[in-house]
Amino acid sequence: MKLITITVATFALAFAGCGANAEEESFKQDFNAAQAPLEKLLTDSAGASDPAKMSQIADGLEDTAKKMEALEPPEDAQDELDTFVKEVNASADTMREAQKAMEDQDLEKMTGILTELQKQMTAVGEAQQALATVVNG
Repeated sequence: MKLITITVATFALAFAGCGANAEEESFKQDFNAAQAPLEKLLTDSAGASDPAKMSQIADGLEDTAKKMEALEPPEDAQDELDTFVKEVNASADTMREAQKAMEDQDLEKMTGILTELQKQMTAVGEAQQALATVVNG
């Protein structure tokens, strides 16, 4: 299954460190630091599709969302950060559904969930890109 590969590609996006004010630079550094453990988990899990890995990834998504929620973005980027956090949390929920379907060996349900997870991870990538656009100018 390409489940983890899809996830890795989506979270590989990071903020560029181009000339910005100190507040924006601090936010970029904090953002990249907050998502770094998840990126490592996703990279280490590439190609895996067992329920235990899915649980670890869901935990990583939830942890990342919690860290992101605590960040103070530049004033004009709060809505984009909120959307990003919402999408990351939704992805964690979908990953838990995938884990359950895999544990139950429900292949029909798993197929639908994988499609949903792919959409969800695309939404995360789009939300992250929107946030990067606002922060990077």
